Amino acid sequence: RALAKYDHESLAEVILDGIPGTAMPPWRPLLSPAEVDWIVTYLLTGESE
Repeated sequence: RALAKYDHESLAEVILDGIPGTAMPPWRPLLSPAEVDWIVTYLLTGESE
């Protein structure tokens, strides 16, 4: 699985800050910490709660 190399904190940083030089933009201005936490949990576990 492509996301297996990320821990919760690292994946949250990618979502918040994006990846320069790629199509992944920073979402920090648009998402709250709770929203980022929900997204990361969903991506890593496939469960929303």
